[in-house]
Amino acid sequence: MNQRKKDIYFLRKAFEFASKYSQDKETQTGTAIVTNEKTYFGANRLKRGLEGRFEGKGNRIVFGRPEKYSLLEHSEEDALETVREEKASLMGATAYITWDPCDKCAKKLVDAGIRRVVVPETTRLTHNSSLRDEKRREYWNKSFIKSKKIFKEHGVRYDTIKGKIGGKEIKFDGKQFNP
Repeated sequence: MNQRKKDIYFLRKAFEFASKYSQDKETQTGTAIVTNEKTYFGANRLKRGLEGRFEGKGNRIVFGRPEKYSLLEHSEEDALETVREEKASLMGATAYITWDPCDKCAKKLVDAGIRRVVVPETTRLTHNSSLRDEKRREYWNKSFIKSKKIFKEHGVRYDTIKGKIGGKEIKFDGKQFNP
């Protein structure tokens, strides 16, 4: 399998995980961290230990603004927590994320040993063209710029996959989004 096909495969897996496990009413995100031994997944959902965390069974409780900001962890944090629980190493691993990571998650990925980050271009284009709240769009765009700087400073390769990748739809800013 060539690199582009592999990248699309794992991005689709991240979208699939987001669709199934995210507890965000408006914007679902997912992460697949791939090592030589295993793939670890994360979604933006309740932090471990909080009642109502969705693990794939039962009713999925979803949260919107503003409560989601204090309750939900980012998909990257969720995946990294799974890695910590298993005491696995991520040295040299690749993170496939459904959209650009924020600067705080970028730092956490770097600290964990991630050497490559892959995101789909379609999500960024949708973010820039359709996000309803101009201030939120500006906030996230500044965060994404900081993320790229963090990755560059630490020698982490940052790849954007151009074109439609297909796969599972997710919610993005309250609307269905087809990657």
